[in-house]
Amino acid sequence: VSTQSTGGDAVPLHLFPQWSFPLMAQALSALPFPTTTILNQGCRLEVHGRLPAGEPMLCTAQLWEVVREPSKVKVTVKITTATRSAGSACSAYMYAVVPQRRPKREEQAGFQRQDHSA
Repeated sequence: VSTQSTGGDAVPLHLFPQWSFPLMAQALSALPFPTTTILNQGCRLEVHGRLPAGEPMLCTAQLWEVVREPSKVKVTVKITTATRSAGSACSAYMYAVVPQRRPKREEQAGFQRQDHSA
């Protein structure tokens, strides 16, 4: 990871997906849905401090929230990045959604075709 934009001594935190996606995928694999159905909905990045270059990163990912709605399941994964010397550098909240198919009866009840030809 290049550190030129931060003066050469810190890793740019906005690059967190580069080191966190494998952890996020592992956290999402605990869900009872095929990972190919999970859609990225964006993220929120909270910066707590600097991420020193040249030090091993300590990263964790956890399922933070799972909310079932009639047509989708909303998922939040929290990813934290730190180093031993600097402590916590950032927390990223990755938002995703899993579309859900409604049963045929619900689809038919929720949508009734209207004939306006009369």
